[in-house]
Amino acid sequence: MRLFTAVDLSREAARHMEELQKGCRTVLPCQRWQKIENMHLTLHFLGEVEESEIPSLQSILREVTRQSPAFFLEFNDWGAFPNETRPRVIWIGVKEQPALLELQRTLAPALQSYGYAEADKPYVPHITMGRNPKGNDIAALRQQVPVQAVRWKANALVLYQSVFGAGGVRYRAVERFPLTTG
Repeated sequence: MRLFTAVDLSREAARHMEELQKGCRTVLPCQRWQKIENMHLTLHFLGEVEESEIPSLQSILREVTRQSPAFFLEFNDWGAFPNETRPRVIWIGVKEQPALLELQRTLAPALQSYGYAEADKPYVPHITMGRNPKGNDIAALRQQVPVQAVRWKANALVLYQSVFGAGGVRYRAVERFPLTTG
């Protein structure tokens, strides 16, 4: 199973992403668009995981989230990977909240201790909008499709499975791990 951990968007945040995507389609069209129902904020990509390893993984995630508070997230600005002059992925950034970064940093060594690979790049909180844009005018995108500072509360970490099918990939929640509300 191909797995990753993520935080979901609120309904309001998803609606805003839908509006941003509509605007992006006219200013900087992409070859592939992220489906709104698939949008999320990834914390760790785990890759292929044997089904027999899932209980251990769930135990790690349960332990980490028991000690992690719920927190607020907020959209930031447009961005691109690998960079804005040669974009392959267009995304919306999420402000680097201390609790988000702490959760991501706490998860990393816990996952590595069970053999999951360390990320090879620094963590950049973002939500993918589209892939393979036809152009590179991120400045026009910023000017014509402004990102509103929509805030939402992250109440849970989600373990997702990527399910590949005829209609493309979809993400199935394997389990939700509540963050503390104390």
